[in-house]
Amino acid sequence: MAKRGPKGRQASPTEMFLARHTGQMGDTSETFRQGDDAAVVGRTGPALVQVYKPTPYGYKPVLVPSSNLAWVVSQGYLEQCPDCGGLCEADMNSCPGRAKIPYRVCPVASCRKPVFDNVGSAPDAVGPNPDDPSLIKDDSYLESTPELRTKAALDAHMAAYHATEAPALAPRRVEVRSG
Repeated sequence: MAKRGPKGRQASPTEMFLARHTGQMGDTSETFRQGDDAAVVGRTGPALVQVYKPTPYGYKPVLVPSSNLAWVVSQGYLEQCPDCGGLCEADMNSCPGRAKIPYRVCPVASCRKPVFDNVGSAPDAVGPNPDDPSLIKDDSYLESTPELRTKAALDAHMAAYHATEAPALAPRRVEVRSG
């Protein structure tokens, strides 16, 4: 009787996804305009594949070069959104399988970055043991709301990325004391 090799196994869905897309090559082109002039720049390289990136708010669709698929999958990226099966778009609030996240938008016209509520800092987030005797009880942040958290995040964004525009767009209140 002849010996047989090890029994084969069924490939996982992730392995099948990687086998289908890793190493695919594709052509892309992009048009650049400056005034009345335009140029088209083309390239041949790894094809872009849509995957779903884990974020603090849920999964977000992103395009990744096929040459990077194995690495991003090892980092938790998925082939489909686990909340809706892949019906969502790049906007964090477009997923029909997830609750909408409160956000603000940067007022600088050239930026317009959305600043989402950092739900990880909400009062009901998992944190240290409240009975730990070394823990300093600080109640100053317990009244945190989505409005306050997004305002603080947008203020930090304005200070870091738009320091020259920030004073004109969001002037600080100055208290005048008489006395």
